[in-house]
Amino acid sequence: MKCSVIRKNREMEKYDVIIIGGGPAGLSAALVSSFFGLRTLILEANNAGGSLANVYPWKIVENYLGFNEMKAKDVANILIQHIRSKGIEFKEKEEVISMKKREDNLIEIESVKQSYLTKASILAIGSSVPRKLGVNGESLDGVFYSVIEPREWKDTKALVVGGGNSALEQALALEPYAKKVVIAHRRDRFRASEENVKNVEDSSIEVLFNTEVLEILGSKEVEKVKLVNNTTRKISFQSFDRILISIGTTSNVEFLKKIGVEITNNRVRVDDKLMTSIQGIFAAGDVVGRWNSIPQAVAEGAYAALQAFKYVREPYW
Repeated sequence: MKCSVIRKNREMEKYDVIIIGGGPAGLSAALVSSFFGLRTLILEANNAGGSLANVYPWKIVENYLGFNEMKAKDVANILIQHIRSKGIEFKEKEEVISMKKREDNLIEIESVKQSYLTKASILAIGSSVPRKLGVNGESLDGVFYSVIEPREWKDTKALVVGGGNSALEQALALEPYAKKVVIAHRRDRFRASEENVKNVEDSSIEVLFNTEVLEILGSKEVEKVKLVNNTTRKISFQSFDRILISIGTTSNVEFLKKIGVEITNNRVRVDDKLMTSIQGIFAAGDVVGRWNSIPQAVAEGAYAALQAFKYVREPYW
């Protein structure tokens, strides 16, 4: 047993910085880290590109300088190609399942495939874990948490649950293809930008305010939804082919809690250097939760890499 453990440790590859997450924050961190001459590795649980590629590839990016009116998937491809061109190591489909700080101050990272050692790590895992309604029938076929390809919803009657920008944007993306789109929102007004609200108002989308989903009905697939008006308490049943639940996202931070990283409201707490409660482990982007946007993620990723460099090479001036 002891021999196998020693052999495992000897075989672990060593890096200066390992970045967990391959979205805008992680890619930005990798570029800056590599620029400073640090041996860098990106580990991504899904496909490269983060939410841009895996959650809303059809979405038009409007708030990132130099990428006006481009689809999210195209922005992601440009960022990814930039990283590839620099020869930075990037492993996709390799989810990190545990981390631990060793007595020698190195950080051991275990993925579903192998283990690594690093002097510093940057958490850029985003916030792409969807929040669930927690109602009966939510596991039926036909319940979704994001729209990857709107055309696949062609000729369906779709219910979108939620009232934020994501819910409205996805409802608007479905409208040209779906037979009918209905938005159910538990409040009496949307919590979204004026532009998105106006676009919904000018569309054919039906809006049900003060409405909550009580149950999703069907044998194997979605057939009907039980709704309640939370003002009048009136219950109604409506038939739908598909349901999109868009009530927010969170981060998968369970493995971080186990090693003592301080978490508040499912977001990683950081100091002014973007360092977590554990020395040598930094965080950037949506997992920090300051402003979930591409510009913020890219900026924080770069700054986290700078701080990681200072930590690894301290003192370096």
